[in-house]
Amino acid sequence: MSNRAQRALIVVADPADAIVLAAGVIATLTSAGGHVTVVSCLETQDGADVSRALADLGVHDHRVLGHADARRTGLAPRRYVATAVNETPFGREPAPGADHDALCRADAGEVAADVATVVLDVRPDVVLGYDEWGGDRHPDRIRVYEAARRAAEVMGVPYYAADGADAGRTATLRLDPDRHAAERKAAALAALGRTSTGAIERFTRLRRHPAPERTRLPSLLAGALIAFLAGAGVGALGTISHQFSPPWGIALALLAVAGLVVGLRVVFGTRTMSFAATVGVLGAAALFTLPGGGGSVLVPGNELGYVWTFGPVLIALLALGWPRIPQRPTP
Repeated sequence: MSNRAQRALIVVADPADAIVLAAGVIATLTSAGGHVTVVSCLETQDGADVSRALADLGVHDHRVLGHADARRTGLAPRRYVATAVNETPFGREPAPGADHDALCRADAGEVAADVATVVLDVRPDVVLGYDEWGGDRHPDRIRVYEAARRAAEVMGVPYYAADGADAGRTATLRLDPDRHAAERKAAALAALGRTSTGAIERFTRLRRHPAPERTRLPSLLAGALIAFLAGAGVGALGTISHQFSPPWGIALALLAVAGLVVGLRVVFGTRTMSFAATVGVLGAAALFTLPGGGGSVLVPGNELGYVWTFGPVLIALLALGWPRIPQRPTP
């Protein structure tokens, strides 16, 4: 994407995010005669201030997802609401009892279809939005990222994520606003009670997701069996060696468990293989904990024994409970 006038679609959760993320880009494009459409998925109490700020930037097409002009044809208008969240060790999670209309609980396909309807109507050259973490790991923003990127790919439009996306980079958009555009950016941010830092806004074009491959059940079971056997091997070796040369024996045993369980989660992007390996590790450790025929015990009741008993469990809980681990980008 170059500095020439283009048609751009910006998809965000809160309409103020469009100004915070891309005020300079918007001002630069509209100053050059380009057309910018902003789609926000949520309505806010300060909507009037945001609308004025967008108008000052040259945006005269602001739509709210779910309304008639941003809703899949044939579906009744609906309202997406913000999700109440709790801070947890694993990130921001929807609070118990969150509204059933909460954006993060909405069907991903439905949200993407609504965005695609706007793409079809506006026919932008590019779609701009969040990175895969939604910027701040808020589940609503992550859902918007997923929907916007999916809609852009289906419609064949390049998707650019606000700088911070690490996976799938192909090109970077950097627009240096001229003096007039910079002044409009500062005014728009001031209308929201924010101060412009003067930083250059950057957006990274993301590669298209590879076409999903249908996983056959026999292949899945075979992979899970291999992961289970690998976990059993690691669990057996760890049980045998964790008492050797303290603290190196226990450290290497726990590192082996973490490398296997976390590695499978990262490589496959799902919990299935990681869970199978965890069952193997814990099963082997439990089996070898039983007294041998001569009464020998491989996991004595000392500090190292307790660390080996509970350490793999904690590692597995963290790896399996982590909300999302991005897969490695393919070259």
